[in-house]
Amino acid sequence: MADAVTAGSCTLLLQSVLPCCVVRDDERAIHVVLRGGTNVAFSPPIDYTIHVALPLMRRLTGMEASVSLKRRGFFPRGGGEITLTVSPKERLAAFRMLERGDVVELQGIVLGSEQTLKELQSSLLQTLREEPALGNLSLQLSQEVIAASVSSAAVVIWAKTEGGCVLGASALSEKRVNPHQLAGQAVESLRESLSHGGCVDEHMQDQLMIFMALGDGRSSLRTGPLSLHTKTAMAFLEEMTGVKFEVREEGTSVIIECQGLGYRHRQD
Repeated sequence: MADAVTAGSCTLLLQSVLPCCVVRDDERAIHVVLRGGTNVAFSPPIDYTIHVALPLMRRLTGMEASVSLKRRGFFPRGGGEITLTVSPKERLAAFRMLERGDVVELQGIVLGSEQTLKELQSSLLQTLREEPALGNLSLQLSQEVIAASVSSAAVVIWAKTEGGCVLGASALSEKRVNPHQLAGQAVESLRESLSHGGCVDEHMQDQLMIFMALGDGRSSLRTGPLSLHTKTAMAFLEEMTGVKFEVREEGTSVIIECQGLGYRHRQD
């Protein structure tokens, strides 16, 4: 169990422990309880982790990992709790993800007070109708009422494509909520990710680098422009593992390739 005590991000804790859980030398599943903030600034919301990050990681690498949400935590009190469950794998597969295809499905969730939810849903649907790349798709939207004592509100949306890609975006307000502005930020973020032709969004890039380095074979991934987080992750992984990342621009997108070190469990 790891407890941030404050509203420190549960999902950043999850990103830290997930690779260790996946490659550990043990045949038993492990359950890790993480406490802190689940929907807080400067970190992926737990809804992104559940609906975008982990499904992609499972599909690409073959890992067996899931997360359950027991309680949400917001700034400044925190108090959220999630449980990460991971079954170790003898090896992680290399992957090739280069063709995105058209968006075929659009889903999302909005969080807020009862009054905020009505305005937020209306603003989100209106903003999507005005977006050429997304306006012809129906949105599968769920809602969750949060306590009136919590001043936060949030939007998380994700797009699924013909090529099996999932790209996500989110927006969060921790003080005064402007539903139209919040919806606009989330839609604009998703539009920006889709405009580059990449198979993952900006916030997924860096999370996949460690699994490209550990994978058994050569991995290839098409992204948008590289984030600073991604560049940093590649530099650290090259230094720590000896793998090499190859990067080349192709139109508005970027191709990242890596010959993984083929990590396998230690044989007793």
